[in-house]
Amino acid sequence: MHNSDLRVALGFVALGLVILACSCPTDLFQVGWGQDKAESESWQEAVDEIKLLTRNQTIPKHLIDPEQPVVGEVFDPNLLLEPLDHLHLRSGYTLDFFYQYDGIWGQPFLYAREEGDAEPSGTYEDYQAALERCQDSGDTGGCDYLDFIEGDGTEESYFQWVVLQMMGDQFYLYWHSGYHDAEIVASQARLEELVESLDSTNFGEPLSGTQKRLALRVDPAPQVTIRDDEVIIRIVWFTKWGGFYERTIVLTPTAPYQVIDIQDEELVPYDCGIMF
Repeated sequence: MHNSDLRVALGFVALGLVILACSCPTDLFQVGWGQDKAESESWQEAVDEIKLLTRNQTIPKHLIDPEQPVVGEVFDPNLLLEPLDHLHLRSGYTLDFFYQYDGIWGQPFLYAREEGDAEPSGTYEDYQAALERCQDSGDTGGCDYLDFIEGDGTEESYFQWVVLQMMGDQFYLYWHSGYHDAEIVASQARLEELVESLDSTNFGEPLSGTQKRLALRVDPAPQVTIRDDEVIIRIVWFTKWGGFYERTIVLTPTAPYQVIDIQDEELVPYDCGIMF
């Protein structure tokens, strides 16, 4: 090939590269492969409202000491379904909870009961025994409160089911139960806000520069894939005692939803360094 021909060929190659560069994203790590930005922000709103409902609540004294009188209102877990507007409870049932406290930890255990039933008078041990009997019987639905949660079949309904599963019982957490702080991160705005708060936190160790850079390259947009025999939900979540993770949950497509598989992949390791 003559030099002139070679220059022409190289010119076409260069032109092709310029066109390709203009048509491709500038940062491949920021390419959203889940919901678009508007949807991602709206899905984040449900997570934010669940956090507002559940976190930093004062634990009623009678839950810690049964001899204390019941004073004031106790959290109603049915409120969890208000921001999760693509979910509903099976007709004829209501949500309730038992509280387990043993001196160094305390947390609620949600369950569904028929609306006509009296307020629970048993103990957590009674609840646990009934749950084990149900599971031993081979019942494929009705052993867990989530078995009574139904969705409208939209992508968002499956995402909201995962929000409820992971974050719905994060109220009245006492001492060691504070490790149960998993938070779904569903939007870029919340990711940036969270990273900024960890960069200047007074709660334990801040993020290192490397951790901050890696975290900001995570794509938090959820993704839901609906198939005939399964639904695959991909979310990003964070804990102060582990860092950022990607979780893939596989569910059956119809209620009662059964978890077929759950896989977690660590994206950015982090530990606040605080021990309860």
